[in-house]
Amino acid sequence: MVVNDVHGTSPPQEPSRVKAHSPPKKTSSVKPKAKSAVDRVELSEGAKALAEKSALQGASEEAKVESARQRLASGELLRPEVYERTAEKLLRSGDIERADEE
Repeated sequence: MVVNDVHGTSPPQEPSRVKAHSPPKKTSSVKPKAKSAVDRVELSEGAKALAEKSALQGASEEAKVESARQRLASGELLRPEVYERTAEKLLRSGDIERADEE
């Protein structure tokens, strides 16, 4: 016979038993509903202008590279005066220094 104590507590309960290697309970997976609306992105006028400028610069760079390829293939860049101009530009840029001749 189990008797409650004076403070009104309930009698001790039997401990619940858990299997040591029981797999976790499966929960129902709830998939979110697909949105019917399409996402939108709004660009400022400044962003649009910058994007356009970048696209034009990219095209401009490609044109410069193609032009240089054609000039190199034709032999136009393999002349002494082209070498001189290129050397002068490099010296003026400060990227290289003139070697002192002894």
